[in-house]
Amino acid sequence: TERAIDDEHPKLASWDEIRQVRRDENAVADHISTILSSVEIAEGKQISVVVDCGCGAASLTTPYLLREMGCDVITLNCQPDGFFPGRSSEPKDESLTALKSVVLSTKADLGIAHDGDADRMVAVDDRGRFVSNDKLLAFFGKHEAKRSMVVPVDTSMLIDAVLPDIEITRTRVGDVFVSEAIKRKNADFGGEASGTWIFPKISYCPEAIYAAARLVEILSRGDGDSGDDSGRGGGSGRDGGERWSDQLSLMPEYEIKRGSIPYHGEMARIEEELRSLEFLEIGTIDGIRLTFADSWALVRASGTEPLIRITVEGETALAVSELYQKIHGIIAGVIA
Repeated sequence: TERAIDDEHPKLASWDEIRQVRRDENAVADHISTILSSVEIAEGKQISVVVDCGCGAASLTTPYLLREMGCDVITLNCQPDGFFPGRSSEPKDESLTALKSVVLSTKADLGIAHDGDADRMVAVDDRGRFVSNDKLLAFFGKHEAKRSMVVPVDTSMLIDAVLPDIEITRTRVGDVFVSEAIKRKNADFGGEASGTWIFPKISYCPEAIYAAARLVEILSRGDGDSGDDSGRGGGSGRDGGERWSDQLSLMPEYEIKRGSIPYHGEMARIEEELRSLEFLEIGTIDGIRLTFADSWALVRASGTEPLIRITVEGETALAVSELYQKIHGIIAGVIA
């Protein structure tokens, strides 16, 4: 499609080959019905959710779906408007101030936010704190992955720490590559820390609307730590169960540093120099990923800008800083 758009002389269909445009007036209702057939709030539980759709496509689905599930729903920015007047269409921590505030002031169990085209979903916990997408990925993984899951190469080491018995496959950055690997390996679940979640039992496409419903279902069953959905307790602790925020706080946290350096097409030489470091493992499926005893680093060319992006994550800020500076220095020396 992109090549056809860029082509100065595209091949156009003649007037008698143009087909009639079809509209499916039941698409939204069918989508909601399909999800409702797959999820259910635990009996006797009342979940309070604040939903911020950012005036995007999810405005027509998520609030209605959660109400059909039996949730008490408060909406923010849930009127479709392509100018996105309420907030940025990107559901990031800094753009979700109103959502965090309303979750806290109404004592809701959680908050849910979507991006403009509704293929991503992020969350706010019961204390009004943005849930890092790495933690949300691990949380979903605890409930969805019985055997294996797929994540991109830039995913936090948190996943390996929280899911030690799950086979973790890392692939190229991009949900299409995650989806392809899920299908190829018959994995149980996959996702990206951008807020993209793929449930193969539902679809091989990112399913943010289902993700919202599934998150509510898990929390309604109360046992967010064990992964067995046994129904004990309550998602917010109001029924004597552990609060979701407490469950998330038990997950380990790591230091991370990201940066970039102008790119001049020297990745082969950079890889050669990086191989001189004392690492435990190296992967080159998308850039160069080096694994060390207490940290990892990813060096990859940006797909949108003439830059080399550097990501380093580790157990301590000092270790991360030292490794980042070492790698940055190697790259600068190669391209100088």
